[in-house]
Amino acid sequence: MSPIWPISQIKRKLEERKAKYKEETPADKAARRTATATVWIAAFTVVLAIVGSITLYEVYEGGADTHDLAVAAKEQAGAAKALADSTKDLADRMKDQAERTRIISEQAVVQAKAAQSQARASIDQVAKLEAGVKETHALANAARDSLEVTRENFIKDQAPVVWVAPQDVKLEEGKRLLWDIQFSNFGRSTAFQLRSCFHLEFGITFQGTALSRVQAPSLQTCAPIPTILPSGDKQYTTLFGANNLSASDILAINTIVGLVVVTVILEYEDKSGHFYRTTFCGYRTLGGGIATCPNSLTDIVQLK
Repeated sequence: MSPIWPISQIKRKLEERKAKYKEETPADKAARRTATATVWIAAFTVVLAIVGSITLYEVYEGGADTHDLAVAAKEQAGAAKALADSTKDLADRMKDQAERTRIISEQAVVQAKAAQSQARASIDQVAKLEAGVKETHALANAARDSLEVTRENFIKDQAPVVWVAPQDVKLEEGKRLLWDIQFSNFGRSTAFQLRSCFHLEFGITFQGTALSRVQAPSLQTCAPIPTILPSGDKQYTTLFGANNLSASDILAINTIVGLVVVTVILEYEDKSGHFYRTTFCGYRTLGGGIATCPNSLTDIVQLK
């Protein structure tokens, strides 16, 4: 394989050069070296001249830039001074504003304390007023309650009071049992719209004696006609047995307790429209007297 052309060319040139210089004399060699050195000195001088020119140009241009930089630095220094002066003025104004704010704050604190004291005084005053209102309200309630009690007491004191007073039971063989019932108004005012109902129980049944089977009186078992009973007046009602009495009936009445019983209900009102009810239950004792029934059927109540 043949060698590469550029390499063989270089080798050939080197061999030609070597052969050329081999026959050279010392004088030729000295002259050739002097010429070569001169060429190199000249080339180096040219390079130094070019470098000096470039350096001189850079120095000149650098001087101009330095001048521009100096001018810019001076202008910047002036602007910085102006900014510093402006900042100082702003700082002075801020200081004045802070001082005014401090004064306003101190005044606000003083006003707040005064307002707080005034608020406390107002709260105390309101508390006193509230206590006074409560006391006045309590006094008003007490006065109203007292007035109501007085009114109720007056109504009770002036109310009609109708009470029942049964007379002796009349027993006679061959005749019906007869019992007069008296009712009187012991109150201080007239009883209006007086409605009454009387019921007589007699005998003994598988349910027991009349007393043991007695029921609470009711107006529903009667058809009363309203009347008026003035204060201090009295009225009578006579109750009759259903059949004539035999000797054994009279003997039973005198030997057995509770064979003859009467129940009474009276309803009436006063002139103010208050309603009252009187209930009564009584029976004949073995001795002939009248006793109230051993229950809660005897009473006087105010309905409304």
